[in-house]
Amino acid sequence: MRKCERPKHTVMRVLDATQLAPWVQFGGNRSELRQYSNFIVAEVKIRQAEAGDMKDALSQGFRKVAGYIFGANQKRHDQGSQKIAMTSPVRLEVPPSSSSTNQKIAMTSPVRAGINPDGTYDVSFVLPSKYSHGDLPIPDDPAVSLKTVPGKLCAALSFSGKSPREEKMQAMLEELRGILRDNGLREKPGAAPMLYQYHPPFTFGWMRLNEVLLEVDS
Repeated sequence: MRKCERPKHTVMRVLDATQLAPWVQFGGNRSELRQYSNFIVAEVKIRQAEAGDMKDALSQGFRKVAGYIFGANQKRHDQGSQKIAMTSPVRLEVPPSSSSTNQKIAMTSPVRAGINPDGTYDVSFVLPSKYSHGDLPIPDDPAVSLKTVPGKLCAALSFSGKSPREEKMQAMLEELRGILRDNGLREKPGAAPMLYQYHPPFTFGWMRLNEVLLEVDS
């Protein structure tokens, strides 16, 4: 996973001086303020009523976007399919509801997923930066779409462990909000909390790097 491309970003500030254990980090601090560039994702929408729960929705969605990544597509300028290199991290994004500013987040790997107020999940995979929309192959599955995620200023808090459950994610989000307050920063109103996962699910939990991110008012 160290060789996988990650979304391009610049570290603007270190938010605390704590370091992760060396076996769970790629190099960096436990919490940072980062400016992310734009990136493109392959995304599919799964209806909650059809999926049963979030775990099933993520599993269904990942099969579709993984199919696109591994060749269920058509090149734009010639015949045949095209495999697309894996990237890291896995991303999970949970848009806030109108009823609460604190969100519960669940995660399976390796997908990026958003929970929408209309009862649907957006499941997606970050695509390598060498591609533009005009270069990417066309998905065979009409349910898979390609879209650009705009660059954002985000605070990131890193932690080790297996794929976190809702309670763990909520605790990490509250810790990150405390770090923002300590550094005189403000969470962007209405922005979605995000979870990044850098390792496949078969990696030992104590070796896995996870990050929770909040968009920050610039």
